[in-house]
Formats: sequence, C-alpha cells, structure tokens
Amino acid sequence: MNNFVTVVQGNDFTLNIALSTPNKETQAPDPYDIRDAKSLEVKLISQINGHVLRLAPFKIVGKNVISTLVSGTKLKLTDYDVEVSFVKGGLNKRAYECNIIHVVRCQGDTDYSTQDTEGENGYGIDLTMGIDLEVVNLGKNVNTGGSGTSDYNDLEHKPSINDVVLEGNKTLEDLGIMGSDKAYTKEEVNQALETKPDKTLVDSLSQKVDSLEESLNEKANTTDIPSRLSELENDLKTKTINGQSIFGEGNIEIPGGSGTGGQENVIEKIKVNGTELPVENKEVNIKVPTKVSELENDSNFLTKHQDLSNYVQKEEGKGLSTKDFTQEDKDKLDGMEEGAQKNVKPDWNAEPGTPGAILNKPDTPGGSITVDAELDAESTNAVQNKAVTKAITELQDHCFPTSLEASISPSSAEWTGNSVEVSVSFRVLRNSKPVVADTVQIQFNGETKTLENVAEGSEKFTLSTRGYKSGSVTAKKGSTTIKNSPRSISANLYLPVYYGFSKATTGNELTITSLTKGGSSLNGTKTLNNDDATKYLWLCVPNTMSINKVTSSGFDVPFLAPVEASTPLGTYKCYRTKDLPGTDPMTIVIS
Repeated sequence: MNNFVTVVQGNDFTLNIALSTPNKETQAPDPYDIRDAKSLEVKLISQINGHVLRLAPFKIVGKNVISTLVSGTKLKLTDYDVEVSFVKGGLNKRAYECNIIHVVRCQGDTDYSTQDTEGENGYGIDLTMGIDLEVVNLGKNVNTGGSGTSDYNDLEHKPSINDVVLEGNKTLEDLGIMGSDKAYTKEEVNQALETKPDKTLVDSLSQKVDSLEESLNEKANTTDIPSRLSELENDLKTKTINGQSIFGEGNIEIPGGSGTGGQENVIEKIKVNGTELPVENKEVNIKVPTKVSELENDSNFLTKHQDLSNYVQKEEGKGLSTKDFTQEDKDKLDGMEEGAQKNVKPDWNAEPGTPGAILNKPDTPGGSITVDAELDAESTNAVQNKAVTKAITELQDHCFPTSLEASISPSSAEWTGNSVEVSVSFRVLRNSKPVVADTVQIQFNGETKTLENVAEGSEKFTLSTRGYKSGSVTAKKGSTTIKNSPRSISANLYLPVYYGFSKATTGNELTITSLTKGGSSLNGTKTLNNDDATKYLWLCVPNTMSINKVTSSGFDVPFLAPVEASTPLGTYKCYRTKDLPGTDPMTIVIS
C-alpha cells in the first residue's frame, strides 16, 4: 500500500481524520476524543512553498473530523501535509502527518488507500492521525472508482428548498411554501367533504327560508310604532304638578302654598353663637359690638397707659442676662486696693520682688537647692519625679517586658467553593496582665484594620478564594513598636486529597470524588483494603503538590507518571499503581 493518496487535480475528495494516542502498555493506539476540543483547525500544507489551506467547513462525527474538498479548491501539483490543531484541557495540541496527499494531472480514477502512521510531537502531546481518503464522482455518470452509499442520510450536499435541507418529513410550512392556514392534506379535504350536507337538504332549507321571509313581510314596520309621548293614549292618567305635566322641557315652578301646616316666608328661630334671639313681628335684631369695651379681653391686651420711663432702650448686639451685678459685688470691687494683682504660683528660684518670689526662704548650703533632671549614681541632689518614673518604667520593661500574642481561627479549612470567615485575636501583656497599647494594626488578606487604646480584641476577615493567606499583627506604645511585634498570622483554604481503589485506567475515566476524601495532605502511613482484584490504587493531590515516594514494607510501590484530573473545585495530579495490587490488606507510607 502506498504511503500517500494520489488525487487527480480538480476532483472532489473527503478527509476522514481519526486521532489516537499510543498506549505504552498495550503498544496499541487508543482513540482520542476530539468532541470537546476548542479552536479546532484542519490545514493542508504544500511542500513546495509551505502554502497553508485551511479546510472549512468541517464537522465532527463521533470522534472523527470530516472535511470535504470540492472541485473548485485550487490544489497545486505537489504533495500536501495534513495538520490538525486544537485546544483541550487548557493546552494547545497538534497532530501532523507528512506526504498524505499527492496531487497529479491525469484522467481516470484516483488511487484509494488508508494510512495510520506515527505523527510528530507537538506541544507536549504525542498523537497518531489516521486519515481515510475516498474519491467522489466528478461529473455525470463518471465512475472514478470511489466508494458510494445507498443511504440518503449519509449523502453530502443534500438538496434544499428556501435554504431548508430536505431531511426527514417536511411540511409546506417548514419549507416556507405556504402557511398552515392555506394548505390542507388530501385526507383533511376528504374528511371535510364527508360532513357537508346533501344538496336536496339544502334546497329544502332554502324553501323554508323563503316561506319565513313572506311571513315576516306581513308583520308591522318600524313606522307603525309610536315614537312620541304625544302619540300615546294617557290611559293611566299621569299626574301633574299645579296643573303642569311632568313631561316636556323647562322647569316646573312650585309657588308657596297655604296648605295644611304650611307658612309663607316665615323663619321660626335664629341663633347667634348658640344663643337664641327673639323674633318679633317676623324681624330679628342682631347686635354687633362697636366698642372695645364691649369685647371680652381674654388675651390681656393693654387697655390703659403705662409708664415705661424705667425701661432701658435695646441696643444692637446686646441681650438680657441673669448674671445681675449686685450691690454686694460693687462693695467687694470698691474694697480692692490700688494696684492689686492676681494670685501667682510660688517659685523657689524667683528673684525677690518678682511675681511668685518666696519671702523669708531658709538659708541652705551653697545658697540654693539643686534638682537633677536625670538619675545620677554620684549626685547627692534631689531628682525630678519624671526621672524617677522613667527609671521605674524601664526597670519594669526589663523585668517584665511588654509582649504581643496573636492567633487566627480557623487557621486551616477545606475549600468548598463558599466564603469562609476567620477571626484574628490579639493580647498585649506585661507580667501576664493586659497592658493598653496606643495602636494595634492588623494586616491580612489585603485589608488593614487599626485599633487605638486597646489591650486585647479580635477582628473578622472573609476569605473568598482558596489557597494560603498570610498577614501580621503589630502593636505600638507611642511611636515604639512593642517587643516580639509584629506577629505573623496565616490561614489556608485547601483542596482535600483523595485516595482509594478504582477500575479506572486513565485520568479521563477516573471520578476523583468516588475515592476516600482526606485532609490537606497525604503524608504519613495508611492501611488500605481492596475489595476487588480488578481495581488499581489511586492517589490524588491538588496540582500544586506532588507525591515523591510510596513504600510498603520497606519496598517502593511502582506508580505511573501522574495524570491530570479535576473536580468542580479544582485540578488534581492523580497517581495510579502500575500493577493491580490485589485484595490483601496493604499498609503504605506516603511522602
């Protein structure tokens, strides 16, 4: 069989590409699933000048990529390589085969062959590409020796109407020829005709309608029906008001009458502010006050002259005050001597005759008392209080230094995809007793919180991503940082490890969460029991970790190279034993 396929220039042909990866154990190729690949491209590459021809459109059938080149495709008289590139699992991958297609200029059929040879390495993956080439007839009734099909569904370039491919059972509405309200099937028409009445029955009904119309003509017309009240006979004797009919236009006037109990223009009672006034000869006299003296002064308005000569005229910017200057205050002020001064604090060092000078001071050796500002082992002088206090404080700091304690809880938690709240706690101590710090600053997870005048406390932080987070707590007294400060803090939101037995042979077949879930690490000794001799031992750790060695009874347990697998929460490195471990209990040490 040839290593390439000969194609006549201008003929149609189809590439059916199946990718595979070598199985190092079985020495046979494993089919490679291309269906979930991204950015898929199929290219023909000329060996003359490296010209690249991208094939489009193409489709994925099963695990294969199928692309058809029609006769209009301009292929050169040379050999072409075939390249398939795509992205899968976040990695760029590529399969490449050389000298696949040989284009010639001749008449007749092209050769048909299949090749399945090892491809070149690319982007860290070793792929094998099997390419089936088949010849498609060129022109009418021309047998080119290519393979055909008797199944309409397998045909390429099926006919279409109004851009609708003729597949399956299509209606006229599906094909855009006629709406559903204008088209009927033969069965629908026959069914509708079966429900139509017989012609003799229609004729009989028509005669009955004519007879009914003649009977209606004998009935009264609308002009025979009265349309006015005046045309009606008043057989019910409709009542009137003062001789006037209630029908017609305008108002009916009802003058005052003198019937039983009636009075003409008479007001029986009138009240003013609730007080009834007498009515005499149909008249009422309402008296309205015309003088202030006739009104009740319920608001206490001034009604008489008052003397205002003792009042002070208001001045702009001044107001009334309750701090009255009394006669006693005036007498005290008058009793002060001329040149009197305010009291001043006495000053031992003040010169006589100056403010604060102390009179009649006792004599001292040397004439005065010297007070030192600092402690001095040789000095016999007095010392300032602040110097003593400072020395005592320094002695306390030396004997009982101020220290800072800090912690975080929880410091480690499993990442479940949800945010986790942690609490950072601190204490400032001296001799195991709380001491107030001027400031305590907590820096963690990109946030900074500063507290003032505190000895202890806690602050909460929210972690919304997995991984290791670190920070610090710093305490200060004034501008001086307290000893053993800052204190480091950290928290870890980890992906759990998994281990156990499974029949899966590859990472694609393995369901990680079906294994036993561990904590944040697999390090240590584990005793395992396998209930099925056809199961392998799998160890899975987050992709940021690795397993260096696994031993059992002092001997290394052989594992294959790690493969990538994942859960909805992250990506893992998964290690599988090279051989089936059997069903005997096994104790392993992982490092």
